[in-house]
Amino acid sequence: MVKALSLKLDEGTYRATEKIRKRLKLPRNAYIRKAIGHYNALHDRKLLERDYREASCRLGAAHLRYLRETELLDDLGDRQPPAPQARAASRSVSQRTSS
Repeated sequence: MVKALSLKLDEGTYRATEKIRKRLKLPRNAYIRKAIGHYNALHDRKLLERDYREASCRLGAAHLRYLRETELLDDLGDRQPPAPQARAASRSVSQRTSS
């Protein structure tokens, strides 16, 4: 179902809109519908990104709590995960020795 909408634009925005939509040879209504669709998609993506960041922070905090509660964090100490090159070299050596 289509909904009617009243829209007020300042003169500069109106002129810029008219200039572009005329060059695109689009009716005003179609141009504004597309513009709103693009704007909605942009903000939908930004909101999704924000939700993912918040969930990631919550998950990270929960994981740290779990490690503290189980005292696994102390077991890890200052140990850093191996660098990607070290892991690749380790796999390469283990593949050669198992052959």
